[in-house]
Formats: sequence, C-alpha cells, structure tokens
Amino acid sequence: MSGSRNSTSKAVFIMPLCLGLACLVVMVWGQCGPPPQRPNTVLTGEGRPDYVEGAVVRYSCQVGFTKTKAGAASITCKNKAWSESTLVCVPKSCGSPGEILNGQYVYPGEGVTFGQKVTAVCDKGYQLSGSGVRNCRDNGWDGSIPQCEPVKCPDPPEIQNGHIKYLPGRTVTYSTVITYECSAGYYLEGDRDSVCTEDGTFNSDPPRCKEVKDCQNPLVKNGRKVAGFGHSYKHNQDVSFACDQGHRLDGSSSVTCQGNGTWLPPVPKCLPIDSKSELNPGGRADSLGTASVLLGLVTSVTLMLLS
Repeated sequence: MSGSRNSTSKAVFIMPLCLGLACLVVMVWGQCGPPPQRPNTVLTGEGRPDYVEGAVVRYSCQVGFTKTKAGAASITCKNKAWSESTLVCVPKSCGSPGEILNGQYVYPGEGVTFGQKVTAVCDKGYQLSGSGVRNCRDNGWDGSIPQCEPVKCPDPPEIQNGHIKYLPGRTVTYSTVITYECSAGYYLEGDRDSVCTEDGTFNSDPPRCKEVKDCQNPLVKNGRKVAGFGHSYKHNQDVSFACDQGHRLDGSSSVTCQGNGTWLPPVPKCLPIDSKSELNPGGRADSLGTASVLLGLVTSVTLMLLS
C-alpha cells in the first residue's frame, strides 16, 4: 500500500513539473526580439527587448507625418518572427502659406511639407516688416503672413529762399516725386525734382535758390535786334538777332537771359561772308564758270562752221 502511495505522489509531483517545463519550452520557442523599425513611425507603448508568442504591437506616425492610406498598423509575434506592417507615413503638407501683398515667397525644391520653410521676398521699393520666414510645422505654418511695406525716405530738406512746391502726403515713400520752387527774385540752380529711390534715399541733392541778376544789353557788331528790344533784361527774357548784309550769323539767332545775369546760348557774332565759299555754297560758282567756258567753245565752233 505504501509503495502505491509513493508512486501516486511522484506522479502527482511530476505531472505539474512536466507541464511547467512544456510551457516554458513553448514560451522560449515562441519569443520575438524587438519589433523592426519602420520609416517615419514610432511604437505605441513601452518597448521591450523580447516578446512572447502572440504578442501584438502597434505603430503610429511620427509628429509631422501622416499615413497615406489604411494599412496594418499592428504586427504579431508568431513563430519567433514578426508579421509585416503595411503602414506608410509621409510628411504632412502645409499647403499655401498665404499671399503677400507687394511680394512673393521663395519655395524650397522639396515642396511645402513638414520641416520645410519658405522665405518672403518683397518687390522693388518695398521692405519686410518683421520676419520673412515661415516654417511648416505639425499643425501648419508658424507665424503670420509677412508684410511688405513701401521703402520710406526721410523728410525732404527745406531750401533757403525757396520751398517745396509739391509733396504728396505726409510720408515720402518709394517713387514719390517732390518738386522745389524758388521765391520771387531767385532762380533755381540744380534739379527741380527729386525722387525717393528703392534704397530710401533721394536721387539728387536739393537745389539752391540764388538771387536773380539782370542781363546786360546784348550788342552784336554788324548785326541788329529783330525781337526783344530794350536796354536791360530780366530773367527768362529773350532777344533775337539778324546780321547786316554781307555778313553771316555765327551762333544762335535767339538768346535767353539767365538768372545769373548771363545769356544762353551765348550772344552770336556776325562775320563777313567769304565770296568764294559763302556766295556760292556747294561749289555753284565753279559750276557757273565751267558752264561759261563750255558756252564759249560751242559758240566758237558754230562760227567756224558758218564761215
């Protein structure tokens, strides 16, 4: 009886032991290593160095990436190997960064997807106000649409004995034209108009207003006035000339009194006419002489034949 009891006790002890060893063998045989890494994905949950038979893990897209289509995001440990996932993650697109007034964006060659950036460039005569860069983030474009404002020039300087005749608006911006004018009794020396350029400066220095001087009576030897008679002349008054007979005009026939007391163009001269070159311009005198000689020869030949 005692031997039978011992055998039964051993059998009861050995059976669980065998089952436990069998389970251990099955567990060891069915273990998988770490799940494979997939592009642009992360494992959900905490990773382990090994997984038992039948273990399931899931993937999700990294920040800034999205799946292209419905695919298997989970894999299973089976016979010491992981099943294959068909999850595909691609960078998110941020779309249009918005329209810039008086400017445009410079786009990267890779497109406007997560991690890329665009840079704003303003048109000629405009400049950026604030940052000109926008980055494509996980939730879209960061920052705000860049602003391109007109380039500004400093206030135009006033001039002595003159004033700014035309100044549109209170702020001088790119391409604005200002016009100077002198007070009565003064004439303007320099550029009357000044333009605000793209670099924020004026294209010319301010002019100067100088006191007007009268012009002296212009006299032309061997000539005479035909318009603008007088003995003293004011700024912008004109005088016209003609030469006496036997003389030619050397210079302009009309001159204008300048503010500095000089004539422009300079007062002309009346020079004697050269009979050889002036009376018969273009060689007409030589042509007449040749014709006279030919006529004389014809006459002589005609008389010889008649005799």
